[in-house]
Amino acid sequence: QFQNTADKGVVTRIRVLLKLSAELVLCGIAESPGYCIKIVRKLTRAGMKTKNNSETVLSNDALAHHQAVVSFVRSYGYEFMGMKVPKHLESIEREHGVDLNSSEIMMKSLQDRTNDLIVDYYNCLVVRLKKEHEGLCRRRERNKEELLNRGSLSKTSIEYLEKYKEAMENILKIVETMAGLL
Repeated sequence: QFQNTADKGVVTRIRVLLKLSAELVLCGIAESPGYCIKIVRKLTRAGMKTKNNSETVLSNDALAHHQAVVSFVRSYGYEFMGMKVPKHLESIEREHGVDLNSSEIMMKSLQDRTNDLIVDYYNCLVVRLKKEHEGLCRRRERNKEELLNRGSLSKTSIEYLEKYKEAMENILKIVETMAGLL
């Protein structure tokens, strides 16, 4: 269901579905948070590939889901993952004398598993970032050799370098956002 969803409209619909299901759980209309966790699991696992039984990397399709995952973690991380309450809610917490960090929506073991799922996703993003950086370094080396041998760079070499730079910047933004949330 979540494969090949690079279309922004599809990603937006997934994000809205995830937020709606989370809000239904928070309001008490839906009793089980299982549906939300199932969507998050599919989003984070879609496009993950294990190489050499040790390293898991993300495909380009999986990167399309990052906005939905980031949105969920930002909005519902403290309820569904047991994360620390966001700063903007700390004042409400103090004012009303309520401990928002003790979420009773999910059992602690399920919160820990969901948190582990998001951390695994983050680790895969970091591996992908490293691979993009290696590709960018290789491209720069090729361009340097071409420049030394020919005296100028071809148009395709410049385009490839720009493509690598753009991919690297996009993944770096994703990793920085996830690091800030976790």
